[in-house]
Amino acid sequence: MTSALRSFPRSWVFVNFMITDRSHPSCMDPRSSQTVSATLPQTMQQPWMSNQLVNGQESRQYATMRIANVEVGVEYAHRKNSWSPDASRVVVREKITGGRLRVEILEPAAGTEKTFRRGSRVEVTSRSILCTWEAWPELSAVEQETRDKEAAEQRERWAEFEQQKIADPTRPISDEYDTRYHSSLVDSVRDLRDWPIPKPRAAWRPVRQQLEAAALRTLEGLPVDLARDLLAGATLVTDDSSQGVVIPNGSAGAVLSPLAPTLTDAMDWANRGYLARRIPDDLLSAASGFVEACAAAITKEGGYLRLPEVPQLDPMRFPGPGWMRVSYGYSSGRRIHAPDCHVLQSQKTDPNRAPTWPAWRLNLPGSDPCGNCGGPWMAASPALLGFFAAIAIWRHRSDKPLERWQLRACLVMLADAAHARAIEVEPDRDWVHRVVSALVVDRPGANGWDAYTALKPLGGDFRAWDSARQMSALRLAYDRLAILHDALPVSLRSADQPQLTENLSVEAERRRTGIQSWYHSLSHVCTDELPDLDLLLFGLPGATKW
Repeated sequence: MTSALRSFPRSWVFVNFMITDRSHPSCMDPRSSQTVSATLPQTMQQPWMSNQLVNGQESRQYATMRIANVEVGVEYAHRKNSWSPDASRVVVREKITGGRLRVEILEPAAGTEKTFRRGSRVEVTSRSILCTWEAWPELSAVEQETRDKEAAEQRERWAEFEQQKIADPTRPISDEYDTRYHSSLVDSVRDLRDWPIPKPRAAWRPVRQQLEAAALRTLEGLPVDLARDLLAGATLVTDDSSQGVVIPNGSAGAVLSPLAPTLTDAMDWANRGYLARRIPDDLLSAASGFVEACAAAITKEGGYLRLPEVPQLDPMRFPGPGWMRVSYGYSSGRRIHAPDCHVLQSQKTDPNRAPTWPAWRLNLPGSDPCGNCGGPWMAASPALLGFFAAIAIWRHRSDKPLERWQLRACLVMLADAAHARAIEVEPDRDWVHRVVSALVVDRPGANGWDAYTALKPLGGDFRAWDSARQMSALRLAYDRLAILHDALPVSLRSADQPQLTENLSVEAERRRTGIQSWYHSLSHVCTDELPDLDLLLFGLPGATKW
């Protein structure tokens, strides 16, 4: 320190005074200390005082005197600690080498009476000498004004911080939930603070600790502020006292309250689980666009996200991404059921333990869901809640860039679907996937009815057709069956494939019999997985099961 002082070219050493509002709860945090920013009166501004930018603001650096400028016998203001607002009145009696002085205490500062007794002589450093005692009152007033200003600003920031911790459904959606590169994520009960937690659908009446544990399992891994807004939006649906509250557009209540049923259902995921049937259709329809936006954002950063391949089916019953998983229940009938459908009786299972299908199977033509339960559907898991929360925020923010937590939610949903597929020992593309993908390409229109009629035993109209129509119908039926034959694995292919000659009209009836036998053989193979194969093969527009 002595060498640094001696090498300093000026006659004064500059230090920034650090102040802390001791009455504030955050005073124990050293990061709450603020650099004093003030403008000295014109009478006290000296050439040896300079301005400096601290945290983007101009900060006045107060001067402390070097030993070369201190005069023996002159009274000065001495400060023992930089954070102390008071100064002792001392008179210099002797200069000591090494930047130290021997001073006599004339009037000790408040709080230093035990160490700095009146009339005693002590050794101090020249850096603790602030200014002459005549200039101290004005400098002290400036410091106190600055200290009061900083304390008021700190209290204002603290009040704003406390306001941010309140779960308010009328608060506008935050422009950014990732406040830092790694956002603050929910990982313990204390992150939920005292926010209102909705009760799940379970019959038991949980206490606060059980609700917190269930909410933690559901919201873990999401940004803390997003968890706050999700819980605030849930109060509008579950809390009667929130009825009649005016919710402005773009607020947490307006954007995230539609996910309140999914939140309460996901809280019971560890016990039995529920199906997320109350997710709004607009969010489900926007899911595919959100996933594509995530893939584009990753590609923009130089990465690559490979999305699962799905057949291009019309979104008749499930408008979301076809790779998502839906829970179903085992049944020997043609109708498809939810896992907890009461029709299944002893075979019913909880949604969190039920087998799953890819969601694109709900869009297969001819699929017949149960009228009581509504058929298979997505299970309300924590991953599903985070995924649709990310979609809701993405739709609200329009063209703003995606945040890390939204990309994380998309990847977690993809990983959850891959995990469910692994449990079912289902490859990326099974033979049902290959068959459906092949048959949905260039599906026949109205002429598919002719091919369908030609393959049915009771198709009496076939004999009344002219030879050109018969040949066209058999040719179409043969081509569609050939596509199905090639898409099936070798172990399931039929050995009854007939050879279709160009002179079809001469032997139309005999060729028809061979194609019918081939059709029945292939249909029998696909009966369990594709019971309505005719709709895929021939289109059949206007059919009642379409």
